Amino acid sequence: MLLEDVRKVAVPLRISDLKKDSNGKRISFEETLRNHKQMTSEFCKKKNWETKFYEEVLSGGSEMEERIELQKMLNEIESFQAIVVTEISRLSRQGDISQKIKKAVIDYRKLIITLNPYQVYDIANKPMDGMIFDINSSMSEYERRIIGMRIKQNKLAMSKNGLNASGSVPLGYVRDKQTKKLTIDHEAAKAVKYAFNLCLEGLGARTIAEELNAAGYRTKNGNTFSRISIKDMLNTQTYKGWIVYNEYEKIGKKKNIIGTITIEGAHEPIIDPEVFDKVQQTKANRAERYGQTPNRERQNVAPTIIKDLLFCSDCGRKTMISWEKARGHMIRKCVELKTDGSKCINSGMSSTNIEKIVIQKVLQYKEELEEKVKLFKSNDFANHTSELISLKNDLEEQQEKLIRQMKVIRKLEMNYETEKEETGFSDPEEEAAIAEDKKENREARIKLQEKLQEVAVKLESQPNPEIEIKKIEAAIDVIEEIRKQPSELKINMLLKRIIHKIHYTRIMPAEIAALGTKNPLRKNFPATIQIEYINL
Repeated sequence: MLLEDVRKVAVPLRISDLKKDSNGKRISFEETLRNHKQMTSEFCKKKNWETKFYEEVLSGGSEMEERIELQKMLNEIESFQAIVVTEISRLSRQGDISQKIKKAVIDYRKLIITLNPYQVYDIANKPMDGMIFDINSSMSEYERRIIGMRIKQNKLAMSKNGLNASGSVPLGYVRDKQTKKLTIDHEAAKAVKYAFNLCLEGLGARTIAEELNAAGYRTKNGNTFSRISIKDMLNTQTYKGWIVYNEYEKIGKKKNIIGTITIEGAHEPIIDPEVFDKVQQTKANRAERYGQTPNRERQNVAPTIIKDLLFCSDCGRKTMISWEKARGHMIRKCVELKTDGSKCINSGMSSTNIEKIVIQKVLQYKEELEEKVKLFKSNDFANHTSELISLKNDLEEQQEKLIRQMKVIRKLEMNYETEKEETGFSDPEEEAAIAEDKKENREARIKLQEKLQEVAVKLESQPNPEIEIKKIEAAIDVIEEIRKQPSELKINMLLKRIIHKIHYTRIMPAEIAALGTKNPLRKNFPATIQIEYINL
């Protein structure tokens, strides 16, 4: 692959979701993504390259199955000629993932182009480029490990000194810039105290979130409270004045706690320790009463196959799915506020019902894809493309004739101007004729250029049957794997390779929503879904 042959490029944009400012608040990733996107867009625009972006917000040390956008890019690698990144570490800081990317660009003869520093890696044809790529990838992985070790050592030291080492500061506290200890933000602490009091009254996390949102309280980042944010709050031992830091060791894909540092009385408590412990007992009693499993991982319960794919059609947020011992996976009622301040009214139900619909629709989608393959194989795209190329060549020949004609007109104009200067005689009719010839030639060239652009667009949009068929067949293979019904986790991973989002709707009429939860009309009220597939 030569650089001059590049027309379309893939631009993976990966930034870490772990960056925090000096106060421990997560840095908004939108700005960083926007900056990276602007940098790569400007570079590609100067080269007249068509771009397709693959945006991810996750750590460079993430495993391949977490890199959904990267997998998508590699699945579509035949549709572009090069990969453009700001720097090598944006691809990955994991050696095995870097090698998978390297193998893909060798197999499909693609280039990798970095902007900082500017480097074109032609790994398929230049062994030296492959070696430089390996060195830079190894350096990225080394940097990740060193950074991780430094962060871990720093957190251990902070915890032993009674300082908050979790990075983010819980709602109700601020970090003192001088002492680095936590001090109470009394206004924000009101929301924390209110949540703990509501829990003692026997309310669940979802209802507590509704109460706090209705009272005008907001999270640390100014968002409305959700069930998950309330559950996290009620489990945060920081509120009783403790610093608790767990030291982890990763073996394979599992993280095990190898040590815990606990410093009591590290800062002023918002919640009295006795009250905090009482809340934990209240939660445990409530969970037992409703047959809920407070820690799914300890029960070795597989995730639902629609994990991280289901989104509320009313407010647009990701729908929460929890596990209950008595009822299994349950899609939870959405308690979020929409952007206009109104309450989301999407209701929950058993996840099993939606899982069945999803599998049914995915199998139908497979049939649609198979029909697409037949269509590509039956259509004579090659003949149509050759006709467009022939038309393009004819238009370019006409363009050359008009350019030659313009040169003749300009020469006549220059001779006339020279003669006019020498004799002092002007001929208005000849001047008008030359001006008219110039105008007609210019208008003809403009129209011709417009036609050439139209043909170029049609040629660019012409599908390459071989590439399109391979992409579609790859998706069909994924669905066939799903049909074989492997583990729930495996199905979930396979679905993420073909599905972008599943839009979930279960909005009941007011008269049905007012009925009891056991009423058949309410209990059996159906849900609808709309699957947004990844663009092939």
